[in-house]
Amino acid sequence: MQNLVESIRENLAQAHRRALDCDAYLDALKEQGHGQFSCIFKEGFNVQADRFMPYVEDVAKDFYEVTQLRQAQLENLDQQKLSSIVARLELIFTTQAQFLEVIQAESNQAGEL
Repeated sequence: MQNLVESIRENLAQAHRRALDCDAYLDALKEQGHGQFSCIFKEGFNVQADRFMPYVEDVAKDFYEVTQLRQAQLENLDQQKLSSIVARLELIFTTQAQFLEVIQAESNQAGEL
């Protein structure tokens, strides 16, 4: 169980770093008059935002609650709670990767012009 907790912690740190990058791109797009949307994910999270960081923070909050449990409680932890954290992290990573791919492709096209 401790390995899983450490793996989630590392993935949250990576999602946080990527959220900083993605949100910077989103800020630049918004300044250019693009990115007129109200939320990235419509369901599955306790927040709705037009940036990635609030979603990462939402998952981190749930994870923090899990890490505050005593070791004996960790062993009996509801697997559904951990599955939810992992699934939401996967969704964040997938969406971040797709977004960064599009940004990179557009950047390459602009460089070719």
